[in-house]
Amino acid sequence: MYHIAVSFTVPDERREEFIAAALEDGRNSAADEPGTRRFELICDADDPNRFYLNEAYDNEAAFNAHAEGPHFARFFSLIEGFADGPGWLIKGTRIEDPRVIAPVALIASFRAKPGQESRLREELEAMVEPSLAEDGCLEYRPYVDPAHPDAMVIIETWASSEALKEHFATPHFKGVAAVLDDILAEPFTLHYLNVDSEA
Repeated sequence: MYHIAVSFTVPDERREEFIAAALEDGRNSAADEPGTRRFELICDADDPNRFYLNEAYDNEAAFNAHAEGPHFARFFSLIEGFADGPGWLIKGTRIEDPRVIAPVALIASFRAKPGQESRLREELEAMVEPSLAEDGCLEYRPYVDPAHPDAMVIIETWASSEALKEHFATPHFKGVAAVLDDILAEPFTLHYLNVDSEA
């Protein structure tokens, strides 16, 4: 995992403007950039006009893709002329402890073709029982978007990245993946989340 942390100081009268720009950058980066794993805006405890961006990416290449992307460019265009920064605080790859196995959480998002909403729901609900029966599956819950009945998500938690890889190789996953090719309006997406080990 590649981590960066940077600081910005802004004038008091532009504080809310900076916050809005940073939060927009974080939302859009998380939604559009598969390699973006964390994007947090933190306000300094002693100076309300000093902020930190705490970010994590799959690797340095994912960070570089973010830095070359449209959300990064828009953020800096919005804060140009009034924000003092970025000041680099952290930039590097985290050293993993091979003895610690971290759980993996993700949101899988699906959108059905017109007329295929019920079939999508049936296929995803049929995945629940066999997925939960897998040794590494900690959570597996499908949800329908109440405002968009053609849209569904599955919120999943796995004991490790290896458990998730094994899930992708199961007959029930491969079977439904083949069916989804016919009923989805667009390819499904996977959005990886951070698991709070202190929760």
